[in-house]
Amino acid sequence: MASGTGGSGSGGYILGVSNPVGTGSSLNFIGNHAYAFSGLYATSSSPADHLKFTTGNHYFIGRLYCNGAVSAGATSGQATTYEIKFNSIAIAMLRTRTSTDDNPSTQYNDILIPPYTEVAVTVVSGGGGSETTSLVLQGRVY
Repeated sequence: MASGTGGSGSGGYILGVSNPVGTGSSLNFIGNHAYAFSGLYATSSSPADHLKFTTGNHYFIGRLYCNGAVSAGATSGQATTYEIKFNSIAIAMLRTRTSTDDNPSTQYNDILIPPYTEVAVTVVSGGGGSETTSLVLQGRVY
């Protein structure tokens, strides 16, 4: 099974890749709780998938946190956009920045993900540098 994709099976088993203590693009499970930590990604003006996975036979209700471009000791950062896609269709877009404009450095979006849905969160920031972005997805599966 490829990293970040759902598995196969039937019945009550929650499908998906599980990595309960690590970071990566997959959805992880502890009982009926699910989460994903993207880890830190260097800022880039090229689109990059920070999270990408396919849900299994349960639906997910939770919250996606988008953490803007920051570096240790920095007082300002670059604008960052986050495009949330289900089955390659954009369903939402969020933007973060630090104190240099009116957008907060962390945005969140409540989210319901249907069963058997390919989820991707694509991130674009200003050009390279020492700043990083990250995502956290947390919630429950039913």
